[in-house]
Amino acid sequence: MSDAELVRRFTYHAPTPEQADKYARIRETALSLARMIVELAPNNRERLTAVSYLDAVVMNANASIARGPEPPLVKTQAAPATT
Repeated sequence: MSDAELVRRFTYHAPTPEQADKYARIRETALSLARMIVELAPNNRERLTAVSYLDAVVMNANASIARGPEPPLVKTQAAPATT
């Protein structure tokens, strides 16, 4: 992993107004689904796991928006085969 990728992952990305709207839409939709899961699913480990995974989905979606598209991969030439 390159230093540039580490910086990209661990640097604060201040949201633009457009990004803030996207974050809000994702959170609102996830909250609706979380409420449905709590309403319909029995109170057990699997329900807790489902809500926890939904929380992770929101965090990853928001990170995707904050970080933007992946930088292009740098293609390297393969080393010549030795015999």
